[in-house]
Amino acid sequence: MKTFLKDIKKRTLISLIMMLAVVSACDPTFEYEPGPLPNGILDVDMLTFIQTNENFTSLSAAVAKAGLNQALSGSGPLTLFAPNDEAFARFLGTKTLDDFTPEELHTLLQYHVLNQKLLSPDALTESNETFNTLLAGKNLQLRIDNNFRLYANNNMVRTSNLEPTNGAIHVLDRVLSP
Repeated sequence: MKTFLKDIKKRTLISLIMMLAVVSACDPTFEYEPGPLPNGILDVDMLTFIQTNENFTSLSAAVAKAGLNQALSGSGPLTLFAPNDEAFARFLGTKTLDDFTPEELHTLLQYHVLNQKLLSPDALTESNETFNTLLAGKNLQLRIDNNFRLYANNNMVRTSNLEPTNGAIHVLDRVLSP
């Protein structure tokens, strides 16, 4: 009986998260246009998605300068916490991407990638859960709050569970700091 109730609770949580994902897709900080595939499933890899989406021009440029194009177009599975252009504008302030070396951007962006596909709410609770990033020795703290919002290091994810062919993308309006 206890397992049955736990399963029902998990299914209810998943349903609520999916409804939240649909609602958050309407967030003004990110304008994801659903395609013919259901529920945020993308028919392209991560790199193609960020290169062809007008909300990720800074991320796309940073990925190219950092030499991470191949990693984000590979077979995966990966999870990308993708800062949108608003996040990069806030992060850069008066600087530009030209003020950063490829190595600095490589380090920064590796912190935004997990070496596994992680969809919300899989493996997440209201307590912080630690996940290894591609940046050696640096972990990302993920949790879901009691309103079923996903957080990465206390930064709310604006759009979650986009599914490119090589993993998962969760959109942030902040750049994470390792």
